[in-house]
Amino acid sequence: MASVYKKKAAGKLGDINLKMTEQEEEFAGKASQYQREMKHLQRLLQDKQETLDEVLQQKSYTENTEMLFIVFFPPPKYNLTGKEHSMEDYRCS
Repeated sequence: MASVYKKKAAGKLGDINLKMTEQEEEFAGKASQYQREMKHLQRLLQDKQETLDEVLQQKSYTENTEMLFIVFFPPPKYNLTGKEHSMEDYRCS
């Protein structure tokens, strides 16, 4: 009778061991997948940050160029028709 219980216990332990091994393999696979996904997202974030930095640098350059243009070529207050000029009339494109 004791050997029947030992066989059942050994069978259950074997099942538990197999399930734990499967879960460990599944966990390792998911961890690896998440690591790859994190690296991919970090690359995307870095690309977007570089693009943003580039745009901000271009914007700063454009604003500085506009200010220099205004300093060297100040707009007249009125044109020949008496119409007031706006900054849009002198904005660099």
